[in-house]
Amino acid sequence: MRQAAEISRNANSPRRRFLLPASIRGAGAALMHQQCWLWGQDVKRPSSNALLDYGFTRHRAPEEEVARGCTGYQLRLPRGRVVVLWGFGMFYGDRALGGMYLKRYGFWPKLLDEPRLRLPIWKSEQLPKTRNARTPEEWRRKIKLLIAAMKWIGGYEEWVIESRGMNYRRRCLIEWKQEACQAKQMAAEWRALAARCETLLKEQ
Repeated sequence: MRQAAEISRNANSPRRRFLLPASIRGAGAALMHQQCWLWGQDVKRPSSNALLDYGFTRHRAPEEEVARGCTGYQLRLPRGRVVVLWGFGMFYGDRALGGMYLKRYGFWPKLLDEPRLRLPIWKSEQLPKTRNARTPEEWRRKIKLLIAAMKWIGGYEEWVIESRGMNYRRRCLIEWKQEACQAKQMAAEWRALAARCETLLKEQ
C-alpha cells in the first residue's frame, strides 16, 4: 500500500510526475553504487577479467584521455539488446524500446532514443541526450528497460558466484565501506527490486 500511495502522490504532482517511488529509488541507489564498485573489482585482474570472460568487449578511451575517462564494456544480447558498463553507470538498450541510462550515484533512469551507442564513450557527458519520461507510454518504456536491466544484473551476479565462487565475491567487498547488502544477496536483491517495478507497471 505504501508503494501505491507514493505512486499516487507522484502522479498528482506535476514536478514529480513519472518518477519512481522514493523507496525504490533509495534501495536502487545503494545497490547501484555497490554494483559499480563490484564491476570495478571484476576488471582489476588482467589475467582473469570477469567482464571479458562473460563475453563483454572492451572499449578504452583514447590514450590522451585515459587519465580522465573510464573504459567501457559492451555486451550484445539476443533480440537486439545491449548492455554497456562504465565506472559511472550503465546503459541498457533494446531495439524495440530504445535505450536507458542509469548513473552510478542515485537511481534516476533516463531515456535515450538510441537502442545502441557509438563507442568508445569514456565520460558521461559524451552520452547522447537523455531525458525523463514525458508521457505514460514513455514511462512504461523506461520501467520495462529498467526491469530488464536489473534482471540482467541479477543474472550476472549469479554467474559470478557460479564461475568465481562466493568467497571471490566476498573478497570484492572487503574494502567497500558502504555495503548495501552481502555478496550472497546481490542477485536476489536485484531480482526483488525488478519485481517491485513490475508491480508498478501492473498498477498503472
